[in-house]
Amino acid sequence: MKTKTNVFLDFDNTQFDGHLHNTMIRYTGEYEDHDIPGLTKKQLMKELMGTGPLSEESKQAVQEALADSAKIDVLKAKNNPKYKAHTFDFFDAEGLNELAGKSKGQGVDVVVLTASMFPNAIKAVYEMNGLTHLKDISIISVPINTNRTKMAEDKNTEIQKYEENQRLKDKELHTVHNIFVDDSKENIQVFTKSRNPATNIGILTPDGIGKVMKSLEKEIENTLEKKSGKQESVSAKVNPRESVENQNTEEEEGLYAYRDNKGELHSSKHKYKENVFSTGKNDMRGNLSMFTETQNQPQRNREQGLRAQASHSKGMDNIQVAPALPPRSPKVDPNAPALPPKGKVDQAPPVPSRTKANQAPAIPPRGKVESAPALPPRSPKMR
Repeated sequence: MKTKTNVFLDFDNTQFDGHLHNTMIRYTGEYEDHDIPGLTKKQLMKELMGTGPLSEESKQAVQEALADSAKIDVLKAKNNPKYKAHTFDFFDAEGLNELAGKSKGQGVDVVVLTASMFPNAIKAVYEMNGLTHLKDISIISVPINTNRTKMAEDKNTEIQKYEENQRLKDKELHTVHNIFVDDSKENIQVFTKSRNPATNIGILTPDGIGKVMKSLEKEIENTLEKKSGKQESVSAKVNPRESVENQNTEEEEGLYAYRDNKGELHSSKHKYKENVFSTGKNDMRGNLSMFTETQNQPQRNREQGLRAQASHSKGMDNIQVAPALPPRSPKVDPNAPALPPKGKVDQAPPVPSRTKANQAPAIPPRGKVESAPALPPRSPKMR
């Protein structure tokens, strides 16, 4: 009976001290054509998100992005004593590389399981740090979702798909052991709650993989000791492209890594069907720090709409966001007395009509004017 062991490793804040995804979101959002001579923004995005190799210009962009993020974190730490700046480096690069090399040599599949839309940035960082056993590693991704539990379920689903794909390709496979390492409590809880603990192990690493490396090595060895007979590498027989219908080589959107016609291994594209966001906008759905375990408390309150002083390779100053304008129609104080309806507003007393206005006493008619009493007739003069 054949057995198989799979190790799924989260990347940001698990292998790597910081958020590479957030770093690239910030950098690409500010990038303009030919900031790096010969590299357009369209080409940069295509290479970071794609499956082919990165150009030297795009590798330079990743290096610049990491340098900027490191400076930003230093500034944050100066302004906030409680904030711990990230190194934007691997927790234990040498140990991780040795673990991957040894495990792969024993027939173990080592896979990156992440919620990042930049798989080639991850590959570039492996290359920059000389992690030779990880440069061709398979990368599986899930869409970013503001619901932490939903994203945890998506990661769990991808692990299940990976196992099912192995079983479909090798009918003799009897037992599959899955080991999942992540810095998010939700991700580990969802994984362990729905699975048989005898063959599925979740390892929470809020302080990075360096702190749990020995435990991880021990768990891998335990699964290999439980096998019956020599463990065979099932993944060598798996062609993930066959499990997805109507694939186009240049528009590959499979879940797993695949090999091209020359035999070169490429990581898969991300399957973002919903919750897709524009890198040109400050959308919190693109900020993965909200999905990091609280104990790690890295950057839950990352700025939104701010450019830190460290973007300064481009000579940019901090941009302060103007306060929101008040609503056009101010809200009425509920305690204020109600205004009377417009049609019933108290008005000044009406002006009396002219015909009824107070007038002076009427002048009597001329024919009836009282005349003075008549004078008596004159007496004739006496001679």
